[in-house]
Amino acid sequence: MQLELLNNEPATEAMRARLDALDEEPDPRQRRLRLDSLALQLSQALQRNQEKVERHAILDELEAQLGVYEEVPTGLLQAIANQREGQQEGPSLSDLRQAVERWCDQEARRLDGERIRTVVLGSLRALGYDVREGMQAGWVEGGSIVLQKAGSSDYAVELQDLNGRLRSQVVRFGDPDSPISDQQRRRDAEIEEQWCTAHAQTLADLRQQGMESQVMAKREPGEVPLVVLRSTSVDRIDRSIGRSDQPSQQQRS
Repeated sequence: MQLELLNNEPATEAMRARLDALDEEPDPRQRRLRLDSLALQLSQALQRNQEKVERHAILDELEAQLGVYEEVPTGLLQAIANQREGQQEGPSLSDLRQAVERWCDQEARRLDGERIRTVVLGSLRALGYDVREGMQAGWVEGGSIVLQKAGSSDYAVELQDLNGRLRSQVVRFGDPDSPISDQQRRRDAEIEEQWCTAHAQTLADLRQQGMESQVMAKREPGEVPLVVLRSTSVDRIDRSIGRSDQPSQQQRS
């Protein structure tokens, strides 16, 4: 019965022949010794077979995880193939499993980020912000983009992705050394209020697309003076606030 569990492994026939030969052994003591030896060998073969079955099950699971994605590193696929063939080169099964899970987690985050950026920029474009071609590609982790709205040429909104968290702030173009009048403060607060409305609509659009979102930190319009940037560029939208020499403020929404 144990031999049948080996499913015709290469050593099965040899062990079956040894088992049949026991009937011809007249010495009971020798028969017992040969039977014990055969039982031990059979137990080891069954253990190796079980380990192989379990290893292939894990490899099937890893391939299924990678199969969700269109582009998979060839190194991971080759390592899985080597494990199936029993080759010793390459990472161990445990290390391979961790590598696959780590890559899948990173790739899922990357794809989620792309999807979020697409929805956010599409929502802001619909709200009248100047969203240009190529902005999504430029909006990478740690990077930032600047958007302006028609009628607000002296203001812009900076968006930045910080490890999956959207940081946003309103900035104003002008002379940083000029004193701020009460009228300017009111205008700054008004522009921030407009951004709060747009921000809320963007969050609603994300939720409508099945993506959870929440405000982690918030400051009310006018609570903190805007960052003022000196700009002589005609095309202010293409300026990267993240590379400017001005200090950054906390997220506002």
